[in-house]
Amino acid sequence: MEAMAMEKVVIATNIQGNRFLIKDKETGLLVPIKNPRKIAAAIDLAINNTEEAEGIAKNGRNLIEKEFSAERAAKKYEILYRSLLSKWSFQL
Repeated sequence: MEAMAMEKVVIATNIQGNRFLIKDKETGLLVPIKNPRKIAAAIDLAINNTEEAEGIAKNGRNLIEKEFSAERAAKKYEILYRSLLSKWSFQL
């Protein structure tokens, strides 16, 4: 997430946690585990195809800004707290 927020191309293995955040060739590059050739191909794309890499990096940053901003987290906490307080009949 930190690298995506810094608008860097992220290369990650295609496992469940990474797939949650990274969409291959959209917000990052996913490679199969234990596949050095695919990892090398992803690195090559990131280095040598700068236009595509910049687009992927920009999409990754936009995702982080949209879905994981401090403002969004605060709003989610507010919604949670209000729902909990309403169950106990408290008013803000």
